[in-house]
Amino acid sequence: MSNQPFQWTATQEQVSNLNATIIKPHSTIVPTEMIVLCHGYGAPGDDLVGIADPLIRELQKKQRNPILVFPEAPVDLEDYGMPGGRAWWPLNMARLMELAAKNDFSEMRSEVPPGIDDARSMLVEFTQELMNRFSIDEAKLTLGGFSQGAMLAVDAALRGLDKAPAHLAVMSGALICEPIWRAAAGRLETMKVIQTHGRFDTILPIQTGRWLNSLFRDSCRQATFHEFDGPHTIPMQAIEMIAES
Repeated sequence: MSNQPFQWTATQEQVSNLNATIIKPHSTIVPTEMIVLCHGYGAPGDDLVGIADPLIRELQKKQRNPILVFPEAPVDLEDYGMPGGRAWWPLNMARLMELAAKNDFSEMRSEVPPGIDDARSMLVEFTQELMNRFSIDEAKLTLGGFSQGAMLAVDAALRGLDKAPAHLAVMSGALICEPIWRAAAGRLETMKVIQTHGRFDTILPIQTGRWLNSLFRDSCRQATFHEFDGPHTIPMQAIEMIAES
């Protein structure tokens, strides 16, 4: 592959039942891998597109040219008082505030959020349609996301896609659906997992990420967990880790 940088082209389109921003290398080189990243609760559908530029710079250092895909969550939160916000499934905010007040999120571990099954089905259909279009299989797929999008990515990787993705990128995610995920954890044996979480996260405290990491460590062939001194956000280290994966 040439060491010369190449240009990238971004398009907005509907794939299956989801809208998305798709960024492809504009060159004669055919992309041979795909990175799908899902945004978090309450964010606009293009929220994670902002990390595309630093991610592309890191990818070019590794002479990699995947397709970058940023799907928009299907639930419009305008009726919930969040104009422009999207969600993969609605959240019970009163319940989250109750857990936060008690500083005890352990009940979340076993909960299966209403709506996660529909969200998983939509993401899987969306991802598989793109894999078919670009002739890319799960062995060349990185699936991931931030916050609620990270949890959806884990769910889709464990019990949605026909085969496990090669890489799973979990940024500020939490352990939910624990009995279901542990029953499906055999899939993690073939995955390389990268995970980041801020120690000062007040939305999903660091303990929720550590519980999730325990699942990965118990079953994954390679799980890297980067804790950082920061809030509910995506650090540059996460971008570098995705490019390294």
